[in-house]
Amino acid sequence: MDLVVDVMLVGVVGLLTFLIAQDGPWNAILTFFAVVFGGLLAMNFYEPLAVILGRQSAWMETRADIISLLGLFSVFVFLIRLGLDHVAPTNLELPDLAYKIGQWAFGFATAYVTMAIIATSLHTAPLPRKFLGFTPERKNFLGATSPDVQWLGFTQYVTEHVFARRVRSADALVRYRSFDGKTEKFPDSPSLDVLPTFIIRHATRRQRISGQLAAAPAPVAGPPPGSTSGGVGPAF
Repeated sequence: MDLVVDVMLVGVVGLLTFLIAQDGPWNAILTFFAVVFGGLLAMNFYEPLAVILGRQSAWMETRADIISLLGLFSVFVFLIRLGLDHVAPTNLELPDLAYKIGQWAFGFATAYVTMAIIATSLHTAPLPRKFLGFTPERKNFLGATSPDVQWLGFTQYVTEHVFARRVRSADALVRYRSFDGKTEKFPDSPSLDVLPTFIIRHATRRQRISGQLAAAPAPVAGPPPGSTSGGVGPAF
């Protein structure tokens, strides 16, 4: 049970690599860019959508984050890929070796990024802090890499640099709107530093949710054996 999530992520990479590579290098390249930009858009918009969905019911409140993230990711990838098919419908004519390298290299790259986004979404799931081997502090891809951390780092980088939006704050310092993190000014630093909080914030949230579920009383099912009064079953 300690490697269930790891094995699942490996399976996602293997299956998607095989499927994407079957369409050739050109389609693999287009799909790769669709996944990257679709993932960035999903990371940008999922939290506002989750707030809206979370207001609908208590059941939705705990599940809105992962539904929003994966839902937006699927929609954006589909739309971007559909648009690319119309803009660049022609396949590339390549030598056999380049064809093979291209289809499998971009097939694997696309599968890895998709898996990294799925791994990131697990942080937002309404599950315990640690489940099926998934642990916020460890490398969840067979102990070799941390695809979730890599994707979060990439998202953070593009929002701080490529797509940075500068905002002048009340203390006259130039701040950047970034995907995640608390902005701090340390005494020995000439600029503001961003301290990402995504993983620990969602780990704390999952711990709180699982604690609430564990503390919730089970429905009354009648008195236990040997009891003369009604009782409540064990918490789950």
